[in-house]
Amino acid sequence: MATRNLTAVEGLRFLLFLGIFIFHCVSSWFPIGWGGVEAFLVIGAYFLTRKQLKFEQQDIKIGDSIWHRIKRLYPVYLTLLVIFTALYIVAKRQLTAEPLWYLFSLQNFRCLFESATYHLDSFLGHFWYIGLDVWLFLIWVVLMRLVPRERLRVSFIASLIIGLLWRTTFILLRPDNMSLSYMIPIGQLDCWSIGGLLALNVKEKGNND
Repeated sequence: MATRNLTAVEGLRFLLFLGIFIFHCVSSWFPIGWGGVEAFLVIGAYFLTRKQLKFEQQDIKIGDSIWHRIKRLYPVYLTLLVIFTALYIVAKRQLTAEPLWYLFSLQNFRCLFESATYHLDSFLGHFWYIGLDVWLFLIWVVLMRLVPRERLRVSFIASLIIGLLWRTTFILLRPDNMSLSYMIPIGQLDCWSIGGLLALNVKEKGNND
């Protein structure tokens, strides 16, 4: 049963990936593809929370968890960053600080700085999810390590409210800069909180049974 469920989830993740890919390629006739990102985050938070709930809080090693995540995500990402940075330097005969934003997964924070450049976005713009994954993962592991288990539900609900308020505020007040509404990591806390709440509900139901 567990293997069957995992296969079903992997199939769902593939469909979500396909939707996101089509959205990025031809968003004009597939405008709902962005929802795949939100669903990815819910699924990711669900499995991450379930995994961490299996450990005692004192056994959750934040440093090891983050390093394991980086080893999974960054080798190919950094390879592409080096390649496209080199191609840009050769083509434009100039070097900017833009690769550093990508190197430290801070590219989504550039909207806060008028001097930031976006020359590499045509090649690497779709890798913003790497930064999202790294920063949200860090917040979630710290949360699971530090917040007492009996208060996790309250923490998830608070995170959900913060994420929704953040999105709503910037959608209403700054429609000219929608990127602020999903600023890493606050703008995606709502999705991760939903995944966390689902995992907590499954855990509690299993204990009751």
